[in-house]
Amino acid sequence: MSDMNNIDLAYLELEEEKDQNSLVQKNKKHKKQEQPALILSLTDIHSRMVEYENGFLQESQLKKDKVEKEKATAEEMRKKACEKLGETKKREEQEDTSGPGRKRKSTEFLEYLKYKQDTNKENTEKQLKIREQEIILEKQRLDVQQNMQNKMVEQMKMQPESQKAMFNLFETFMNKFKQS
Repeated sequence: MSDMNNIDLAYLELEEEKDQNSLVQKNKKHKKQEQPALILSLTDIHSRMVEYENGFLQESQLKKDKVEKEKATAEEMRKKACEKLGETKKREEQEDTSGPGRKRKSTEFLEYLKYKQDTNKENTEKQLKIREQEIILEKQRLDVQQNMQNKMVEQMKMQPESQKAMFNLFETFMNKFKQS
């Protein structure tokens, strides 16, 4: 019986070993099937990360370029705002003539002179009108000031008379008071 038990034990051990080997084989087979899917999944994740990173870098570069462009525009506007009128005209003339060597015709020059003369004439007329208005205002101010001085002189002249009248009134009042 002990031989039988030994055989049964050996058979059971053999069966267990067989089951274990089949499980190991199944596990290896399963791993081999999972591995390509895992590699594909990891590759897909990696490619998505690379695409995201590239998109992020492009977007970042676009924003950076936009900010630099806005800074340059703002700086140019600041320079234009701070420059003097003569500098502005000079810059505009340079921008106008920056094209290929353009020759000016004498008619253009004459038109420019006429324009310049007209604008000078208009400016002179405006300045004359402004000056006339200033003179009128100054005359009115002086008239008001003269009137005030005249009134003050009249008041000063009337002051002794009013004091004399007050004194006479006071004197008559005192005389009546003494009589009563």
